[in-house]
Amino acid sequence: MFNLVKNELIKIFSKKAIYVILIIYLILSIAGMALIKFIDNLNMNSFYFDLQLEMEQEYLDQIDKSTEEGKQMYSITQSEIECLELQKKYGENSWQSTIIEEDLRNLITDINYYKNGLSMYASNPDLSLEELQAEYNDVIKKLDTGDWKSFAEETLVQTKEQLEINRDTIEKVTDVNTIKSLKQEIEILKIKIQVLEWRLEKDICYGDENFDDLLQQYESYAESIIYTNYSYDIDENNYKEKESKDFDYNSKIQYQDMLSSFNITKYKIENGISSNMTASDSLKDLFTTGNGLLFTIIIAIMLTGTIISEEFNKGTIKLLLARPYSRRKILASKLIACLIALIISILVITIIEVIFTGFTYGFNTINIPVIIYNYSTNSIVTMNVFAYMFINLLKICPLIIILAVVAFMIGTLSANTAIAIVVSFLLYFVSSIVQQLVILFQAKWIRFIPTLNWDLTQYAYGSLPPIQGMTLGFSIAICAITIIAILVTTFESFVRKDIKNV
Repeated sequence: MFNLVKNELIKIFSKKAIYVILIIYLILSIAGMALIKFIDNLNMNSFYFDLQLEMEQEYLDQIDKSTEEGKQMYSITQSEIECLELQKKYGENSWQSTIIEEDLRNLITDINYYKNGLSMYASNPDLSLEELQAEYNDVIKKLDTGDWKSFAEETLVQTKEQLEINRDTIEKVTDVNTIKSLKQEIEILKIKIQVLEWRLEKDICYGDENFDDLLQQYESYAESIIYTNYSYDIDENNYKEKESKDFDYNSKIQYQDMLSSFNITKYKIENGISSNMTASDSLKDLFTTGNGLLFTIIIAIMLTGTIISEEFNKGTIKLLLARPYSRRKILASKLIACLIALIISILVITIIEVIFTGFTYGFNTINIPVIIYNYSTNSIVTMNVFAYMFINLLKICPLIIILAVVAFMIGTLSANTAIAIVVSFLLYFVSSIVQQLVILFQAKWIRFIPTLNWDLTQYAYGSLPPIQGMTLGFSIAICAITIIAILVTTFESFVRKDIKNV
């Protein structure tokens, strides 16, 4: 058997196809790295601001100010232009740009309403134009001096005041819906306070490229959880998390996604982990959703789909079977050789990806652990990226093996390389489309479809599978039965195949 496998490996690695595929992967990795570097150096914000300014100015020149509606549109457009000019002055990516967008825009609009005789449209008509102008000058002074913390502190005070107002209001109302609405708002205000306190405590400036996005994501995920997944129990007079039985199955899956994103973001903020892309982030999904999976499948199908069919096409099958080995042993040696060649190819793909992600994001970021949310224990888990990749590769193995043995079976039965490769690829690409369709039905029989069970990453860390009733053990059993059935069919057919006329 050893000599048979050795000879098959020599045949495999003497072919150009496997090297062509790996060279294509190498070229794509180089192109990907170059594209990322190019995008990083490309200042699209500046281009956007210039274009937006030009468009707004053209629109402003066309507005008829003779009507009240025209004056209103003129005030709004003029305010937009002034905001864009201020953002360009301080820098499109500066913290001042964020404050201008969030806090100064309404103030500038109110001033322009006054200047155009439309004070009734101002958000705070009780203030005079002089008072608005004084407030504007104060904000500009803070922007010029770099005093971003004063904005956070002021917002924090206002948010805490609103929180107390809501708490006092709840004690004075009896309407259930009003109480529910106020309770939800209180939970959201608590999140806003937490974000502002983190900003001040951890010195996270507005627009900070490393952590500001995390604060915004945390607030967004938290609000989604509060609005979507909490219900007010009037008898207990507090909010409680809805039990999973209260939701349909798809809602449970959506809840898990939100909960994972929320907790991972929170962990990053608390531990000072930047939101910037790292080599570890790029590598972790290499064999699940990245190019690594696609090229692994291509190599697997190419190896198994051609290893027998080429013997028939070249007319060497008779010479092969004339050797003093059983047909089963010959077929098994070819399958083992394909598996070894596939493992070597996976190692090559991994090395290529490590090198180019290291150059792209920095080799020091490869050591950053992968952050995972464990649904079973409701806790954060960290793991070395290579251990994470290896575990995911094991979980995706049923998919790769099933496609490989399907190509092996078709290549053996039909003796046609093209049919073996094309049918296997169609199975892979069509399966993802079919999966999205059948999930909508949630019928019990659907879970027996092998293609819905071949990706074991769907059970990772207690996550719910797409079809209710499926379990890890069930999917492993379905995949094992499928693989065994295909191999038995292949071996028995090859043993009984008449090759006299080949």
